Amino acid sequence: MVINLSGQKLDDGVSSLLQKGLNYAVTPRPLTIQDILAGVAKAVQSLPVEMEEEARQETLRIIKSSSRLSKYLTRAEREALRTLKKNTDLSILPADKGNATMILNTVDYKQKITSLREDPSYRRLARDPPDLTEQKTTLPLKKSTFTEDICKQLCAASFTPSDCMDFQRYIKRGFLRYALSAKLVLLPTNSKYLAGLLSQLTGNLAHHVKNSFQFIQITESPCVQPESLMVSFNMVSLFTNVPIVDSLELLSLHFEDDVLALFKHVLTSPYFCFDGRFYEQTDGVAMGSPLSPVIANFFMDNFEKKAIE
Repeated sequence: MVINLSGQKLDDGVSSLLQKGLNYAVTPRPLTIQDILAGVAKAVQSLPVEMEEEARQETLRIIKSSSRLSKYLTRAEREALRTLKKNTDLSILPADKGNATMILNTVDYKQKITSLREDPSYRRLARDPPDLTEQKTTLPLKKSTFTEDICKQLCAASFTPSDCMDFQRYIKRGFLRYALSAKLVLLPTNSKYLAGLLSQLTGNLAHHVKNSFQFIQITESPCVQPESLMVSFNMVSLFTNVPIVDSLELLSLHFEDDVLALFKHVLTSPYFCFDGRFYEQTDGVAMGSPLSPVIANFFMDNFEKKAIE
């Protein structure tokens, strides 16, 4: 689905191209084999030797078979792709839900993002802080009881600041809502590791609903009477409204001080870059971090338990 909010008319080539979706993999011409191999080598260097070699061999197999790849774009679609790349007046972004593609005027898009950055949840930084962030990452690991292998994996990540990512949610009657998303920088491995630890403590409440199939079973049970009313509550802007201090207090009931220090570092260190300027999030968890949905569920489990009691 393509939602054009720019006011510009799209020709058939552009419409056909965008209808493939933003996850569509365009066959490259030519293949940059050296860049691919270098990127894979860097990505797998922290893996165990057996997994590292397996990844290398699978990469080589795919590259050898790439000569048989077909050109899946028509001439009109390739021309549309070149035109869109040069058109700086339009911004093409994924919608938050529904796998839709949004087309907006770049001026309107930047104005909206600027207004979001003025929210007190975000603070502008004087400079790019990766060196300080790396130091803060290393310090809690040195003081922790983690094994040497785990510490090596958690220190292996080193990335440039993420660009500000913003998802558009297109709802009925043309309502458009923006949500600023700051991917954690330098900490993806830590986030995934901590998310794995914390996920064992979420979803264990008696009234937790795992999926829609379980929900159907519950509503068909004898405890739901014909005169029952179903009520839904929603937490507005869930991630940015999860209080870090309260979450850390809850985490302290389940984890030792060394692990808690790593949680605190990951939850208080998100920053992002937009238009060459750096910003940090002052409270709440960052959208785009693997830890954020787990910590949000963890906090809401406790919130809901108290509310029901």
